[in-house]
Amino acid sequence: MRDPSICQGPDGTFHMVWTSSWTDRIIGYASSKDLIHWSEQKAIPVMMHEPTAHNCWAPELFYDEPSKTFYIFWATTIPGRHKEVATSESEKGLNHRMYYVTTKDFKKFSKTNMFFDPDFSVIDAAIVKDHDDELIMVVKNENSNPPEKNLRVTKTRNIQKGFPVEVSEPITGDYWAEGPAPLIVGDYIYVYFDKYRNHTYGAVRTKDRVNWEDVSDQVSFPKGIRHGTAFTVDKKVLDALLKQTPNTWFNDKDLTLTGVYYYPEHWDESQWERDFKQMRDLGFEFTHFAEFAWAQLEPEEGKYDFAWLDRAVALAAKYDLKVVMCTSTATPPVWLSRKYPEILVRLEDGTVLDHGARQHASFASPLYRELSYKMIEKLAQHYGNDPRIMGWQLDNEPAVQFDYNPKAEEGFRQFLRQKYGNDIKALNDAWGTAFWSEVYASFDEITLPKTRQMFMNHHQILDYRRFAARQTNDFLDEQCLLIRKYAKNQWVTTNYIPNYDEGHIGGSKTLDFQVYTRYMVYGDNEGIGRRGYRVGNPLRIAWANDFFRPIQGTYGVMELQPGQVNWGSINPQPLPGAVRLWMWSVYAGGSDFICTYRYRQPLYGTEQYHYGIVGTDGVTVEPGGREYQQFINEIKTLRKHYAPRDAKPAEYTARRTAILFNHENAWSIDRQKQNRTWDTMKHIDKYYRTLKSFGAPVDFITEDKNFNDYPVMIAPAYQMADEALVKRWTDYVRQGGNLVLTCRTAHKDRMGRLFEAPFGSLIDALTGNNMEFYDLLLPEDPGIIVMDGKKYAWNTWGEILLPGKDSTPWATYTEEFYEGKPGITFRKLGKGTITYVGVDSTDGALEADVLKKLYATLNIPVMDLPYGVTMEYRNGMGIVLNYSDKPHLFALPANATVLIGEQNIPTAGVLVFKP
Repeated sequence: MRDPSICQGPDGTFHMVWTSSWTDRIIGYASSKDLIHWSEQKAIPVMMHEPTAHNCWAPELFYDEPSKTFYIFWATTIPGRHKEVATSESEKGLNHRMYYVTTKDFKKFSKTNMFFDPDFSVIDAAIVKDHDDELIMVVKNENSNPPEKNLRVTKTRNIQKGFPVEVSEPITGDYWAEGPAPLIVGDYIYVYFDKYRNHTYGAVRTKDRVNWEDVSDQVSFPKGIRHGTAFTVDKKVLDALLKQTPNTWFNDKDLTLTGVYYYPEHWDESQWERDFKQMRDLGFEFTHFAEFAWAQLEPEEGKYDFAWLDRAVALAAKYDLKVVMCTSTATPPVWLSRKYPEILVRLEDGTVLDHGARQHASFASPLYRELSYKMIEKLAQHYGNDPRIMGWQLDNEPAVQFDYNPKAEEGFRQFLRQKYGNDIKALNDAWGTAFWSEVYASFDEITLPKTRQMFMNHHQILDYRRFAARQTNDFLDEQCLLIRKYAKNQWVTTNYIPNYDEGHIGGSKTLDFQVYTRYMVYGDNEGIGRRGYRVGNPLRIAWANDFFRPIQGTYGVMELQPGQVNWGSINPQPLPGAVRLWMWSVYAGGSDFICTYRYRQPLYGTEQYHYGIVGTDGVTVEPGGREYQQFINEIKTLRKHYAPRDAKPAEYTARRTAILFNHENAWSIDRQKQNRTWDTMKHIDKYYRTLKSFGAPVDFITEDKNFNDYPVMIAPAYQMADEALVKRWTDYVRQGGNLVLTCRTAHKDRMGRLFEAPFGSLIDALTGNNMEFYDLLLPEDPGIIVMDGKKYAWNTWGEILLPGKDSTPWATYTEEFYEGKPGITFRKLGKGTITYVGVDSTDGALEADVLKKLYATLNIPVMDLPYGVTMEYRNGMGIVLNYSDKPHLFALPANATVLIGEQNIPTAGVLVFKP
């Protein structure tokens, strides 16, 4: 299903049509009274009478009131039928025109007729009725040689007489646009559309119905939105929709599912059944296959062997184990690397990666993608309709490749041509190439930036990082779409390492949800106390939960450490109880499943010293395996106490806080830190750590989310901004939100350029301040800032502020030539507040006290949990976790019932209670 169009009939029924396939001669149809419960899908065979019809694309609905008739119209190519137009090689043979049928009841349909036959290839028509009853149709000029790919308008007052084939000039700009969704909003007609090559949505509007303005920077859409419909509904319908849970893949009453990796290709087949039986006996509910098995799935190019995998799937099913199937693209077989060496990743220093490890193939290589997709399609055809397969994992821990393969350089140039509309001047302006004589005369002169070269253009590097992240996202999206052609009731995801600032997490719009990999004990010494490294960083899992969950509402953990690992700098034993603690930590954040790597410890290969659930003999359960068994049994017990996911105390939800995050801010700051001690992620952690001590539910959100969902929102070091974002911040505050902005915010535009205005002045009207200047100090001799009589050390960044009349200074500098001037201010604005923290403290104590003061001012009740102890609510239960090096006596709510653990929680202990 794609390109859905929805129209409400006079009886209140919503009717929907959609594209069912790239090459079908039918369109899909369903109906609903509430947009939640839908009729059975059915096919409308609109072009079955045309045996050579190539497609039925993007059907749209329109209800004509005078004739009380529904019109369904769509684009079809019938070879040789229409006036030929020049096409690009990739679109050879495509020459679309608009056809239509009518119906009054969606049971009987008219014959198919021509609807719109201009002198260009046309798709994506959509109609809106204006205030004066004139019908305005927006269409896409699909001509590809030269490319048009823009939206145009034609009008009529009688749909039965048709629309004039003479259309307007383009109403969209120098980008490719499709999927128009017109809507009347007040005096304006808005047309929302898909900027599909930019992976974003845009909008244009007109008031006089002649002149159109681009307002893309004034609208916000959910991530992943593609060609769809905009229409109005009664508020009751909307309210009911908003109450629906986004999770359709898992049964909330299960609380969570638990699984384990298994590699049948690593073990003698005679042992498989024994292993699956023991998995089941330990309580595991699913397993995970074929992550690194391309060589076994396709031993020779074009020759596939799924028989061994079929036997493994059948045995897993025998013991009631569902299967997560994987696409194996992290480990291309040797025949591929040897026959096509051009697919290998090339590092910046010229080193070419080779067969013998993993993730050595270039995502930017069209040939590698083609070979991957052939294998994936065969796998999806084979298992896509198999009810034993619960879902799919794409690749393994896909990262952003900084790849210098020649195809990556070609791809980068093409990315830039598309981004800047083939306008080299626009690129030069964006990159500031007038500086140091860096000016380009053509896109062919551009190479991949040498990031290790001193003073390399950081605007160019910013675009390169955007391109690199998109390569990973596109590779995953294309895999997902291939699987979707065949998958029935199977979800698709991938397992990211939570490197939040790489920029690709959440960027693959087609995935059903996001999952992560998390290891806790590997010699980093980020825990608490003398042997804290046996337990791990107290917020390492919590941060991942709070980052992944808000992306789509559903998340899981695909790899969670079962014991000692092999790859750390030092690989100590986890503290007894720590493995179980990690599982409870994942669960507490709202996950739907937890999976561990791996069932059996390998006997050969790079990861020989990596523990499994069972040891090297294949049968002895390791300590971590026993902790998994304990957790599984505890979850089964808690299922008896099930309550809906969002059953949480009002006091807890009142503390709900968002941290606004954009990885590009870290990218930009990282190239120009101005102080060697600056660390963007540690700066954010100072606020996050405090919020978790409050017992606050925290969401890391991106700009496409609704700010008004959160009583408090923090935007730490949000360096790159624009007027549209500042307006959204201001509206949020005026409407009752409480915003915290911190130092380095809104200093630059989205290309990392300073504004031609007083430094930092983009947010002056919001904060009520002017920035006089900023200062940076040596860490050996930090400065002092004072709030409420308490002194705090700082050195990394400090902004000296000139507050307005309605801004209240909260903290002032001392012992500097600007002594007495404020670095933190608070201001009431409209119904809300804006707190500006213009300084980064040395140890986070200042940030903690600022938030305590703010929440007290706002009368938001908070807890005071020590670092290492966290608390979350889900499914009507409170979960308290102790990562500290001493027991913690938790103050239970009155009349609470302990379900698991005890009130005095030991190190690595867990308390679960019913409030």
